[in-house]
Amino acid sequence: MMNIILNPSPENPRRLSQRSLPPLPTSEDSPPRTLEGSPKEATGEKPRFIEKWPKRPQDLHRGGILAVLSCTGDAFTIIISCIFFVYGAFVVSYDGVTTSSVPHLSLLQDAARYGPTIFPILFAAIVGQAMHAIALWRLEHGERMKILDQLLGSTSIFATVVTQLKFRNIGFVGAGLIILWALSPIGGQASLRVLDFGTAITTQPQTMQYLNMNSTFEPADMGAMGEMDVESALFTGKALYGASLLSPLSTKVSAIDTWGNIKIPMIEHLSNLTQDSEGWYEVSGGNGTVFSSLIGIPTSTLRSEVNSTFNLDTSYWVLDCPVLQRPTGGFIALPGINSSTTQPNPGWVGGLSQSWALSTLDKYYNLSDTNITPRKLYYSSYDDDQKMTYAECTMNTTYVEVQSACTGKVCAVNKIRQSTQPHPVPAYTLLYDFILATYIGDFFGAVSSNMYTPTPVQRYFVNPGSPFNNTPDGMLLYTVSKTSFTISLAQLMNTFWIAGIGLSSVPGGLTGTANLHNGTKTLATVATISTSREILVCRRIWLAMLFVATGSMFIAGVFGLVLEFTRRAPDLAMNISSLTRDNPYIHLPPGGSTLDSVERSRLMQNVRVRFGDVATGHEVGYIAIASCDNEQEVGKLRGQNKERMYS
Repeated sequence: MMNIILNPSPENPRRLSQRSLPPLPTSEDSPPRTLEGSPKEATGEKPRFIEKWPKRPQDLHRGGILAVLSCTGDAFTIIISCIFFVYGAFVVSYDGVTTSSVPHLSLLQDAARYGPTIFPILFAAIVGQAMHAIALWRLEHGERMKILDQLLGSTSIFATVVTQLKFRNIGFVGAGLIILWALSPIGGQASLRVLDFGTAITTQPQTMQYLNMNSTFEPADMGAMGEMDVESALFTGKALYGASLLSPLSTKVSAIDTWGNIKIPMIEHLSNLTQDSEGWYEVSGGNGTVFSSLIGIPTSTLRSEVNSTFNLDTSYWVLDCPVLQRPTGGFIALPGINSSTTQPNPGWVGGLSQSWALSTLDKYYNLSDTNITPRKLYYSSYDDDQKMTYAECTMNTTYVEVQSACTGKVCAVNKIRQSTQPHPVPAYTLLYDFILATYIGDFFGAVSSNMYTPTPVQRYFVNPGSPFNNTPDGMLLYTVSKTSFTISLAQLMNTFWIAGIGLSSVPGGLTGTANLHNGTKTLATVATISTSREILVCRRIWLAMLFVATGSMFIAGVFGLVLEFTRRAPDLAMNISSLTRDNPYIHLPPGGSTLDSVERSRLMQNVRVRFGDVATGHEVGYIAIASCDNEQEVGKLRGQNKERMYS
């Protein structure tokens, strides 16, 4: 008989009382206890004994179908966890490979998609079983209860943290368990993030052509576009010019024209005045960029599946109009124009209509001449109030180098600087050549006028978004700012120039030189062609985390499996049947100490127990797990006197 003496405190005699615990059952106990925990005579019912309860001593053996199935399941789960090693190895082996060349890419994507769900489940199953096996192994060899409770309480990351915090002094074992279980969510995230996709870019040089602004303006040439006649050539140039005027405002302010040609910004009107060490200015783009023309520079046809960058060395005309006013009396005779014949005077070129007029001196300079004065233009037009606006402008040429970037066929200038190549003086313009009269005459007659109604050319200055809207809106051109007027006039003149020298190249790009205008010239530049392809990317940091987490799970699982095979003690589980071992308050037959937790729990499945007061007849109670077939043997805690004391 085992007696535990509880000594009452002299300060509070009711706190404890002396009590003797009942003796442990022995094989000679009689009469035998039923499954309900009381003798047959006490209940008056037919007793039910535990079936197949060992009736003779047994040796400690490990085996049986349940043990084999349990270990087989554990081994299978450990093997399944190795799939994350395989997954990581596949990802790193195809790092940098084009996705189209990766076999079974969809399987890798599915693994990344379901990995965060599957990994924690496998981790909990393997590591949880390992913790159980390690705890039993340490219990068999003797261990502190703190360590055993820490191991058995580590069934998940949250349970592990809570269990360790309950001991306050966590220690090395508790810290190690927290770190181990922290690998569960890390491994799940690593399985997702280890696989990524990126873009690999391969570059190669390619020679391309672009329109030379120093081409000859000859739209009436019979050879302009193959067999095109004079009238068709003239119509084509004017049609391109009219189409650019008719384009929506969004196209007028965009970096490319209606046909996809690259527009050249005016370096004089950049919003960003900061240049780098090589003289480049950043072109911000957007509606704030002022372009030199409504038609861009035609280039070689670009492929839609590649990106490209290239530099263009080109030029445009820029104007300065210090005089923009309404003349005294509202009318003035334009210099160099005979108002009675509407023809230019000798030594002048230009035109006069009932809507507007333009004139300039018929003066030429040699290309190499450095003593050139800027050409002077005279302009006048009728406003909606039937009075005139008069302007005087000087004309120069700006030579620039631009850096263009294209995504497929969509291009834009992103940098610009003054050209570093040798060029004539800025005052020299192509209009000092022998095409002056042709250009001025065609430009003046490109858009016809109707009596004194302002033409779309005039309305462009005040309404560039809809210059063909002839509804009188009180247009008074002299009220427009001089900067806005000079920009608009320069844009119109540059637009008509490109339309005349690029009859065949503006609509379709430079596809060859066979059908070019006789006066059209091209320049060559070397473009960098970039081809992008989607590749599989392995995130090495996450790969390392995946391997560490998977390796820790695998090692813990193998270690636990080895302990399952090597330990001799019967299995104990965190269940009530295990807590009833050698419990004198549970009415059970003697024996059964060698049974594993699963077999013991199955045999005791009908035994009713209660966690209650087993000393109801004593002044001081005692709480334990006991059979509850007899209410007098164990009392319910609920309903007891709140002042009752328990030892």
